Amino acid sequence: MLRVQTKSKISIAIISAFFMFATTNLLASDYAQETLMEVLENANLRAAPSTSSEILAVIPGGFVVAVTEALDSSGKWYRIPGSDGDYPAGYVYADLLASPTTSYETNEFSNRYHLVKEFQPAKDKNAIWPQSHTRLYSLDGQFLTHLPRIKDSKELSGVYIRPSELNSTFPFYELYSYTGGAHCCYSSRFISKEKLFSSTFDLNDRIIEKRHMVDQDIWQVDVPDETYTYWQYSYAASPIPLVTLELDEEGMRLSKSAMIKNPPSDEEFKKAIKSTPPVDLDGVGHVTRVMLGYIYSGNFSTAETYLDAVWPESFKYETYDSTYWDQDAYKDELIKKIRSSPFFETWMLE
Repeated sequence: MLRVQTKSKISIAIISAFFMFATTNLLASDYAQETLMEVLENANLRAAPSTSSEILAVIPGGFVVAVTEALDSSGKWYRIPGSDGDYPAGYVYADLLASPTTSYETNEFSNRYHLVKEFQPAKDKNAIWPQSHTRLYSLDGQFLTHLPRIKDSKELSGVYIRPSELNSTFPFYELYSYTGGAHCCYSSRFISKEKLFSSTFDLNDRIIEKRHMVDQDIWQVDVPDETYTYWQYSYAASPIPLVTLELDEEGMRLSKSAMIKNPPSDEEFKKAIKSTPPVDLDGVGHVTRVMLGYIYSGNFSTAETYLDAVWPESFKYETYDSTYWDQDAYKDELIKKIRSSPFFETWMLE
């Protein structure tokens, strides 16, 4: 009996010690204890607290960084812990830092893989950083990275993190970039969530139209292929076929299985021919759109038959550079254009 009580006391002591350790660890975590400051303008991160010391990196204005200590009672310099793979530890002049409430509203939450602090531009305030960004932590509270990173802000113009993906089941964080200008230019950078940065890839000059999960940890996204914009028509008249990409931890690839479709029925094919405006009056925009629909669904022979049916005999199309294409020349040029697409695969022309 005595031995049982002794074991019980020992077990209680062990459990108590565990909870004390866990609580202490949580309280000492970066997530719980760090002091955050907003960088008011592009700031030199220096190796030592002096304007004559080496510049290690330039932290963009609008970044939110952790501050570990003030160097002295005057508080002229703050020490900034490093962000692994982005910038090292160093010192920033105190006058270049302020409370994040200067520009941001902060949301704190967790997803399946990380604790998250999200910074959104506050209403009625002139945010230095125009879009959302975030700090990520392990589930036990240790700081992992800032998204976007300095690296991302250099490589992608106007980059920010999509808030909708921070707490979604989509297995990637998405950094989104828009350069501005009509019909231009969108890019996304995908960063794996479960094993942070184990998979990172870009989708350039495209915007995702739709995404859905097809299997555990395998997703498909539909994106427009803008290879054919302004080719022989205005942007409004340009055919922009959708392609389906498959995303997983290995990266991104065209999903042939999702794109392949059965050939049209006789009735559907006759309807397509009947609804085609006269090529000699309307140009090749509509024809190209229908042709690409067949070709991108694995029905190249149907596209050839369709072209034979709608192209007027002996007709030559005047191109934008004032050359003339007969049916064979148009077909050859279209095939060249298809081969130039970043999504082209050989099965499309088989």
